[in-house]
Amino acid sequence: MNKRVILKLEQDGKDFGYVKLKKDIFCSNGSKEEAVVFELENYKKSSDTFYYKVANTKNSYMDVRATTSRVQVDKPYISLSASTICTWTLKDGTLRMVLASRETGKVLSSSEDSESTALYANLFDGKPFTVVEETPETVSNKANPALANTNN
Repeated sequence: MNKRVILKLEQDGKDFGYVKLKKDIFCSNGSKEEAVVFELENYKKSSDTFYYKVANTKNSYMDVRATTSRVQVDKPYISLSASTICTWTLKDGTLRMVLASRETGKVLSSSEDSESTALYANLFDGKPFTVVEETPETVSNKANPALANTNN
């Protein structure tokens, strides 16, 4: 089984809770119980770059919408390796977006809108989150109300 993690977020020393899902959008300020459990799938033969698959789904992954930079669930059309779904690498406490084996300069960040909890992949000089991967108390999303009926 691939490694499973939940993601804890901080920004400028302030706690922003865990990554959670609202419909198909990844958000901050989740409780530990709401945290999305991710299954890390290796990208090619890299030891530090991964697809972040939503655990207990057939093919739902954390990806970035190109037009808005919003982080949301996406599914490959044909196959994962032939898709444009991004991969991620955790370096120096930032979760960095990788496309075609290259870092894009974008990191997991907050919105410019202080009222929004939606997550974005913005340029590093924006408002990046410090991300800590934690081992989940349960290894699935089955107890997570937002994902309980997901069989994507």
